[in-house]
Amino acid sequence: MELKSREFIDSAKKLLDVDKKTIVVVHQRLQHPLTEQFRKKSSLLISLDLANREKVNEILLDRLLLE
Repeated sequence: MELKSREFIDSAKKLLDVDKKTIVVVHQRLQHPLTEQFRKKSSLLISLDLANREKVNEILLDRLLLE
């Protein structure tokens, strides 16, 4: 997320109220009230690293198929 634009922040905030599955990518060190809201609301939080970055598609698909 590039949280420098007020319009983008306002649009991203609307995702918090959507009743649909949403994938949001946030840098782990980004500190912003909006990113904290996404982290608290998330049902799945994946910390990407060199060991699992090639498997993220599989992780997400498995999770979606279970629900």
